[in-house]
Order: sequence, then structure tokens, then C-alpha cells
Amino acid sequence: MYFRKATTSDCPEIKLLWKTVFLDSEDYIYRFISHFGIENCYVCETDDTVVAMAFALSTTLKSQIVNQKSKIVNLKSKTINLPLYYLYACATHPHYRQQGIMKKLLETIYNKACGDGIAGIFLRAATPVLENYYRKLGFADFFYGGFINHNKHKRDSKNFISPETYHKKRIQKLENVCFVNWDEGFFKFLHDTGTLFCEEEHEIFAFRIVNDTILIDEVLDDNLEELPNNTSYCGQIKWCNFQKPATLNNGYFAFAME
Repeated sequence: MYFRKATTSDCPEIKLLWKTVFLDSEDYIYRFISHFGIENCYVCETDDTVVAMAFALSTTLKSQIVNQKSKIVNLKSKTINLPLYYLYACATHPHYRQQGIMKKLLETIYNKACGDGIAGIFLRAATPVLENYYRKLGFADFFYGGFINHNKHKRDSKNFISPETYHKKRIQKLENVCFVNWDEGFFKFLHDTGTLFCEEEHEIFAFRIVNDTILIDEVLDDNLEELPNNTSYCGQIKWCNFQKPATLNNGYFAFAME
């Protein structure tokens, strides 16, 4: 077995593995790889065949250092931006499971991240069983977030805003919490694949329509002082050789691209 970064020649096999495991459309897979790049994919190759894959997407964890009384120190000089890798589309071909391949593939990505000065790698497990699996690999519960049940917003809202505007307003509304700070290009990708961004009164929100059902990914009010939707964990992180601030106990994570 050979663990390595993917190359353009791996694209056909990666697309086939992706569709086999996740059943996503060819259009979505094409858009994802075109936007994020095949160079951000790691694979396991055996018998000249790609049998496992995982994308490692660069992002940052943005937070403000707090004092001993857990009050926000509202100074720009106290803001920290920690580089992270978001693991997405982690997949092993059904014929090659139960062999520890994904464990070794994630170890490969983790070691590369630590060597590159990345603070940690994080992901969102699809099931509670996988959450337990990732805990055994050293991932800790850290992020809140996930889908939101929010009935007040209607599909026929006319106050649409651009991905660029949403990105800017999102940073402003989350300035007092620790959150995954997706870049502007990330929101452009979401928009291209069906996410809509709106603004009403003092809120911004993002939603999708899937099988005639409205899925609200995020609703952000003004003056947030705590993590949105903080009732349960939705993301796990494995820190690299990095001493995180003692007060950095949890963070906000939305848009896992399920």
C-alpha cells in the first residue's frame, strides 16, 4: 500500500470512488474538484488502484483571546488565526475496508499538517459510530454547529445577498466567538452548488432546498456572545504539536458540505 498526494492522473479513479461511496452527482464531484483542486487530495494506492481518499482543505480557526474571567478582550491585536485542515470526502472502497487503510491515510495527512505548521486537522463524522472511531484516532469533540431547525424564514425571501457579502457580514457577526473562518471562495462554491444567502432585519442566514425540503445551514443574529446552536457537538479536531490557549475550549463549525 502506498499513501501519497493525488495527481491529475488519479482524477478518474477518485471520481469513481467518490460516486461509489457517497452517491453524489457527477456535476457536484466535478465542481468540487475543479474548485478545491486535486492537489488537496490524499490517496491510498494498492495494486495500481486508488482504494481510499481524503481531501484536506485549508482554512483558519479565528478567535479572540479571553482573559481569566472569560470576558472577551475586544482588541484586534488579541485576535488569533490558527491554520487548519478540514478533512472531507474520507472514503475507502467497500472491498478494502476493515484493513486500517483510513487510519493510515489520516495519519499521513496529520503528519504532513504538523510538518507544515498547521495547528490541527478537523472533520465532521457522518454517524455516531464514526464519531467513536475518530475519537480512537485522537480526535476530540470541539465544534458546535450543524443544521438548524428554524421555521420563521420562508423560501420566498427576496432579500438575497451575494456570497462575498455574506462572507463579510458573517465575520462581523461572529467576531466574539471562536469559529471556522471559511474564505470567500468557499462561499462562492456553496452558491454555485445550490446554497442561497439572505439577510432579514438583523439576521443573515444560508439555506438549501433538497427534495423540496428547506435545510437551514446557518442563522446568525447581531451581537453573538456565545456559540450558535451550541446544544451538541458536530465536529472533532486533532491538534498537532501546538499548545492551544487554555481558554480555547470549543468553537463554531457550520457548512460541512454534507
